Amino acid sequence: MIRFSLALVLAMLPVLALAQGDAAQPAETQPAAAVAYRDYVAGDFGFAIKLPATGTIEDPSTSGWSEDPEVAFDWYYGGEEPIVLVQGRVDKFETELDDETFKVFCDTLLSNWTTDTEKYAVVTSNEPLDLNGAKWNLIEVADSSDPEGTKVFYSVFSTYAGSQIYTVSMYYLEPVSDKVQQFGFPVLDGFKLVAK
Repeated sequence: MIRFSLALVLAMLPVLALAQGDAAQPAETQPAAAVAYRDYVAGDFGFAIKLPATGTIEDPSTSGWSEDPEVAFDWYYGGEEPIVLVQGRVDKFETELDDETFKVFCDTLLSNWTTDTEKYAVVTSNEPLDLNGAKWNLIEVADSSDPEGTKVFYSVFSTYAGSQIYTVSMYYLEPVSDKVQQFGFPVLDGFKLVAK
């Protein structure tokens, strides 16, 4: 999930640099632009979420889709957003999950970034969040694994229901800022389960 998406973010960097211009200010000093959101239903995956009205959404119905079968969608940067990629995925298990098995999943997910501290700096590890009635787990990472030296940041939110774990990952090019949080909160706040 993360490695393929990181490659997408890195491939988009030249376009993002042009869109931001040479005179772009640091994220903390720019006012947050109002973002319009639209409902997106990943019916085959059993959930709905709010995504920015700008940008591009790709999913398994998109021609040439080559993501893992667990990936429900990729939303790509539309030009004004502080986040360049949002990815949703669903991991299915054979039995119903509980808090303990969800914790094991989150610990295992976190271990992807704790073994190589030269490439990955875990900023937030397994922080619980309550949003819109859902309990989420948050992992935030500063990723320096790009051989060209570009640092990418991501926030990985996971929650579970029944025998499925839902993960929403957000990728951005600057550390967490008010703009990133203002952008991301409506996405997660709009998450809900839907009948398949």
